Amino acid sequence: MLLPLLRVVGLMVIAGATGAAEPHPFSLSLQTLERDLTSADYHAVLATMIPTDLRAEWQRVGTPDNYHLFAKQHGGVETVSADPVLKRAYDRRKEVADRFLALMRAAYAEKKLKPPFDDAELLQKVLDSADRRADAVERPQLTIEPIYPTDDVPQNWTSLRGPTQMGLVPASSLPKSWDVLWKTPLPGRGNSAPIIWGGQLLVTAEGPRPEAADVSPERYIVSLDRGAGHIRWQHAAPHAAEVEKLYWKNTFASSTLVTDGERVIAFLGNSGLVCCDLAGNRL
Repeated sequence: MLLPLLRVVGLMVIAGATGAAEPHPFSLSLQTLERDLTSADYHAVLATMIPTDLRAEWQRVGTPDNYHLFAKQHGGVETVSADPVLKRAYDRRKEVADRFLALMRAAYAEKKLKPPFDDAELLQKVLDSADRRADAVERPQLTIEPIYPTDDVPQNWTSLRGPTQMGLVPASSLPKSWDVLWKTPLPGRGNSAPIIWGGQLLVTAEGPRPEAADVSPERYIVSLDRGAGHIRWQHAAPHAAEVEKLYWKNTFASSTLVTDGERVIAFLGNSGLVCCDLAGNRL
């Protein structure tokens, strides 16, 4: 089911556990880390993570205000320990980090893997790297101007992260309220994001899964009417002779399409790279 627009039912501002009077409040990333320690939703997601996910996940401990950098910024551990206010702030950061790594250690143990952060040198590098990432934000940045194939590209959403490949949209185009405009059943599941050109919204989808595990489902490019939501056309990719193995979260229609306003291109695994015009005719 595709839901292009959702109603905003509320806005929640997270104050965190530090409180307004806290002289050394947590950053937003550290607040989130602390909240995840007791979040049932986060624990449920953590249980589904594969080793590649875990490798990135544990490095979240390197927040911009982690305990190691906090001590460095305030004269070192000895200086911090001699000041009750600084020591409390340091200890709270250290406690969150230790508890988060304990959570990660349990996740690695479930997969019978050795946690990489048991390497003290690697952990130190991750904690230190947050300082370098913060510095990078303040350095002068290069201005990159995209060169579009046609003048219409900036007004459309042409690929996974939009026409600039950076996930940016003009601020003036953001709506101030949301509602459900339409919802339309698709021929099957798909993990791709939608792209938009003119009046068309395009996604990929897989057809019903055959009972035989060695038979591939159909894979489609689907064009929907941007305003009304009905399916304009549906293009079936060449049948995949061999069924690839999938991670359980994945589908046979996972990659987001791309368009230049004349062609739409989709990669559909063993069905290959498929190119159609915007009327659904295979090119």
